[in-house]
Amino acid sequence: MPKPIYNCSATAFLKIKEEIRQKSGLKLHTLDDCHKLALYIGEQQKAYISEHTIARFFKVIHSKTTPSHYTLDILSEYCGLGNWDNFYNSHNEEIKETEPSFTNNSSLILPGSNEILLMKYCLEEHSIAPVLKYLNNIVPNMLESVHQNYWILASTIGKAVKTDSLIRKKLIPEIVKNDKLREFFFNYWVDTDGLSMYYADIIKTHYIKYLNPQDINYKKDYYWANSMVMLNYIKTGNLKEFLKTAYPIFHHLKDEFKCVNHVYIYPFARLNACQIIYQYFSQKNTPNSWYEKKIAFIINEIYFYKGIYSMYFNKPETILLIVLAQIMEALYIIKKSELIFTFYKEIKKIIDSSITNDKIILIWAHNDLLKLLYYLHLSLDTNQTDLKNLKSDIYNFSKGISVEYHYDNQFENTYLNTIIQSLYSENRANKDALISNAKNIALNLKNSQYLRQTEILNINKTK
Repeated sequence: MPKPIYNCSATAFLKIKEEIRQKSGLKLHTLDDCHKLALYIGEQQKAYISEHTIARFFKVIHSKTTPSHYTLDILSEYCGLGNWDNFYNSHNEEIKETEPSFTNNSSLILPGSNEILLMKYCLEEHSIAPVLKYLNNIVPNMLESVHQNYWILASTIGKAVKTDSLIRKKLIPEIVKNDKLREFFFNYWVDTDGLSMYYADIIKTHYIKYLNPQDINYKKDYYWANSMVMLNYIKTGNLKEFLKTAYPIFHHLKDEFKCVNHVYIYPFARLNACQIIYQYFSQKNTPNSWYEKKIAFIINEIYFYKGIYSMYFNKPETILLIVLAQIMEALYIIKKSELIFTFYKEIKKIIDSSITNDKIILIWAHNDLLKLLYYLHLSLDTNQTDLKNLKSDIYNFSKGISVEYHYDNQFENTYLNTIIQSLYSENRANKDALISNAKNIALNLKNSQYLRQTEILNINKTK
């Protein structure tokens, strides 16, 4: 492939792609999007550029060719940045900072925005070696502290893993072999949306395989991995495999799972939720007093150890939300949703803390808030007159949560918000459309639990 006779670089290409996406409002992951962009450019610039040229540039169509100077001029001018040379020169200093490769400074702790751009480029090109070299260089310094850039770095890799099967095949086996990289990626990127599609298989076939019983963090990592696997079995309706996985963890358990044993709050929440489900299906005669005692322990544990999570969440209500949303789901699954109202005081505290004047003021855990509202609604009894205004409150709260609708890349929060909106819609056609969309999302997520709930709601709407 001949070298282009103009200035170009990985960083410059990534920057112009970001500008184009922002200007057009298109994600440019499909040929249809490329076709739309070609039309936009034709209308605005009165210049022709084919959808296939755009598709090659955005890697929708795999190609090793570089774009022509003419193509780059049109794309740059479309963004209002002048011709390509003007655009490149205006970003020259930024480009110099990261070209031609990732930094080799072993003392660097924070990944910069340009390095994250280069990470995206390498992943798009399926260039795994420089990605692994960079991660091996920076990750050991990252694990001792918390910063938003770490999550951005992990999510950049996670999104590539989610959308590209070749990245999953080539990158994940290398990450799980290295204990530092394994801890970094799986701690910072937990893809519950893709759990049933691929993520649970990654944990079962790769992550668990490389756990070392002699490692100081073995028990924590073992419980984390199995909580994700059990969660997947619940979502896919595989009770037999759930009980098989849960038995060695819960059957002879003498001590409770405590917050202090986990670096993050989610494993604590998932493990206790899975234990509630296991208790019900393995010993169906368990009295309600066992579950009430369990709930009381969980809430006391959150309040007692809330300090260890202050580095992640600045409000204790956020910690309550993350845990109780999982517990509410577990109680609904085992048909003991009436127990949800034994901790309604905490639920009300979460809602009051998260939403003001129907506007969300919660920065973290939008998914968990939607889950809490969803199961709270499903658990409401029409005879509970003291809670008669709660349903309308839930509807108003759900409208205040910002959720992007991507029906090509289905997300759990989209499903939950769609269902909540359908529950309160007075327009029959709109209700039907929302339930239909929710069903498609549940199918795409391979979540039989949500699919069953959607079918029940679909039946109830006709009554």
